[in-house]
Order: sequence, then C-alpha cells, then structure tokens
Amino acid sequence: MPPIRSDRRIGVRPLAARLLVYVLLFSVLLSLAATGVQMIGEVDRRTSELRSTQEKAGELVAGSMSSNIWLMNYPEVANSLDDMRAIPAIEHARVITITGDEFNTGTYPEGRVITQSFPLIFNRASGSNQEPMGTLTVTSSVESVYADIRERALMTLLFQSLFVMLGTLGLLLIVRFTLSRHLEAIADYAARL
Repeated sequence: MPPIRSDRRIGVRPLAARLLVYVLLFSVLLSLAATGVQMIGEVDRRTSELRSTQEKAGELVAGSMSSNIWLMNYPEVANSLDDMRAIPAIEHARVITITGDEFNTGTYPEGRVITQSFPLIFNRASGSNQEPMGTLTVTSSVESVYADIRERALMTLLFQSLFVMLGTLGLLLIVRFTLSRHLEAIADYAARL
C-alpha cells in the first residue's frame, strides 16, 4: 500500500498550495508598493507643511523685526527670534542686518534641512521708500519627518499586507468553491473512466 502524503490527507492539492504561495507573494509585493507610494506622499506632505510653517512664521515676525532693527532695538530682535523657537518646526533662526550684526537662536540641525530666507524691509510711513534692514533665515530639520515616517511605515505595511492578504484569500476561496472544486470532480470522474 503506497504511503499517504500528508498534504493529500488534509485536502491540499499541490497546485492549490503553489497558487496560495503565489497569491501571498503577490499580495506582499502589492502591499510593499502601496506602502512605498503612501510613504512618499506622506513625506511630501510633511515637508510642504514645514515650508508653510516657516513662511507663516517669517511673514509674522518680519515687519516687527525690521522696525526693531530700524530703531536699533536689538534686544527686542533677539526676543523675537527666541519667540520663533516656540514653533516646534523651527529649530534654528538667524537675522543678519545690513550693518553685519548677527543674531541666532537654537542650534543648527544636522542632516537634511529646509532653510528659507526672508528679506527684512522697513516701510517708511512718509512715502513708498522701503529700506532693506537685513535677512531672516529660518531652518527646520527634515530628519524628524523621516524618523516619524519610518516609525509609521512598519505599522502601515503590516495593516496593508493584512488587508490585501485577506482579500486575496477570500478571492481564492471564491474560486475554490465556484470553479476548482467542480474541475476536480470532473478530473476524478475522467480518471475513473
């Protein structure tokens, strides 16, 4: 009597096992691709948020800083820079006046950064004369964005893989119950002839 293979005993056919492996591999590849596309979009969205935050902060303080530089109220310029540090996205800010005075706050971040410079222009009330007072430079680290994305990537990949696998396994069950079961019955009948 020939030995009974264990895969026959539990009802798994070699073709079905191979099909299951192929479908699971495909679902993992599909999940990797979907997660990659999602993470790229997330990085783009977060870096544009950083730029937008920098622009808003620069526009918010540029007028008062240029006025304070015009009035030579340098302690207030330093205070305005320190106040900018209250915004979590801004890690370093610097003002360089046209006379060469420099004011810094925070530490310049290591790695990849986003830096934007804003001109500080004093508008005289007497006319349309505009006096350049210096430049405000704001720097934010992109490394924090990448670290947040890396933390979320594994969880996103896990959930997407789970959903894709469940969907493909459901599709396999549908195919099994509607098509392959009948094909096996026909093959068994043909083998008995």
